Amino acid sequence: MSRTLSRDIAQHIGETTTIKGWLHKKRLMGGLTFINVRDRAGLTQVLVEDKKEVEKLRGLHIGTVLEVTGAVVEDERAPGGAEIHDPTLKITMPVTDEPPIEIDKPIQHKAENLDTLFEYRVLNVRNLQEQNIFKVRAALAKYI
Repeated sequence: MSRTLSRDIAQHIGETTTIKGWLHKKRLMGGLTFINVRDRAGLTQVLVEDKKEVEKLRGLHIGTVLEVTGAVVEDERAPGGAEIHDPTLKITMPVTDEPPIEIDKPIQHKAENLDTLFEYRVLNVRNLQEQNIFKVRAALAKYI
């Protein structure tokens, strides 16, 4: 089975597909666990209900590299209008230490944070807010 990018996930509704990317966010809501997987094209929401699969996520932090295979289901609340249900998770590269920068939340560019942001710049640019800055700059440079 070939890999599907997050921007193309809605084209595979009703099919089983595989996505690969980084764990971007993990949310526990009652008996449901939602994760967002980030790849180079955006975010895909995954609904994890199987207790064995939820257990695989225990102790993992943002940035863990995952391979997710599951059924694509239409859901207008999910990014891109679709999400993956009943997934099989494969942990490719676990992140077991808390990153020094929260890449899943907006970054505060305060004076006391600047040293940390510069020291961990490689993590900083994984933040979607920071990526948007570079996308706008690239689009502007294209027309100058």
